[in-house]
Amino acid sequence: IKLNFKESVLRKGEVNLRYKAPGLLSSKASVTRIYHNKTDYTAMNNLLAKFTSYILSNRYLKSIREEKGGTYHVGVISFLSRNPAPTASVEIAFDTDPVLVDELLNVVQEDIQNLVTYGPTENEISEIKLYLEKRFQDRKKNISWNNIISNALQNEPFFDLEELSLLDKINIQNVHQFAKSIFQTNNKMTFVFEPQ
Repeated sequence: IKLNFKESVLRKGEVNLRYKAPGLLSSKASVTRIYHNKTDYTAMNNLLAKFTSYILSNRYLKSIREEKGGTYHVGVISFLSRNPAPTASVEIAFDTDPVLVDELLNVVQEDIQNLVTYGPTENEISEIKLYLEKRFQDRKKNISWNNIISNALQNEPFFDLEELSLLDKINIQNVHQFAKSIFQTNNKMTFVFEPQ
């Protein structure tokens, strides 16, 4: 058997996959939505991606968990990948009752549209800065040399060392612009796995 390596590819445009699994023991549906776009692979963009995910995570806590009672937790992660092309991705994932899937996906999109239209608030930026400043100070005291060496061997930059010095440069405008660059492309993949 000959195996050929193939780079993973993020599909452009809208992708929807909904699978109804027979004989599934869980009664919940698992939902994942990924937005992505090409971006420069820099420490600043990595930090802007973190702010975007923290803002959305806090907003979903209110809209999906508290107001809709749709799920206990909405996970929002953002990350930059270097290969095959520098790309920023934001992934939103949660479990819920299958009858609520479409309604909650609409809420996911509404909160994103609000962020794209109006941007973050000054309060959101300030709270995240305070939180990250403490985290970065703690991390500075406990630098992971294994990660630094591993990144160096793979010719990957170690963004962690730069992020504390970049915090002061974060503002409403550059977070808003970054969010628009990700969410206005219509590169959106939605995966729903639910019981039959």
